[in-house]
Amino acid sequence: MSTPGLRVWMIALCMLLGIGTAPQAQNRKPAANSVAAVVRDTQGRPLAGARVRPDADFIYGRAEATTGRDGRYAIGDLLKANYRAVAHVDRDYAGGLVCQRLAMPNPADCNSFAASKGAERNFQ
Repeated sequence: MSTPGLRVWMIALCMLLGIGTAPQAQNRKPAANSVAAVVRDTQGRPLAGARVRPDADFIYGRAEATTGRDGRYAIGDLLKANYRAVAHVDRDYAGGLVCQRLAMPNPADCNSFAASKGAERNFQ
């Protein structure tokens, strides 16, 4: 794994474990070949346990991250392709478990992004 890729994964691991303080995603330029941001509930509180996945437009494979207590996630070392980011959270409903897809506060974020430029994709 490349040094920048290793750094992204170490940051993601620290965020998931709640170690240190993560930089504010909106105050930084997204790293190349990565997607990162925050997932919040409808009240604006960080949402832990949400699964975020960048889906490539034309290739198969899977990268996924689970948000930490602060609602943040980061996925690095994406292949140079275009991706759409999606997020889900599992919820108890009517005695069962449902997988609820999360929305994006910015409708333009539903469009593909080029991994080479990096991206910030927030969910709610």
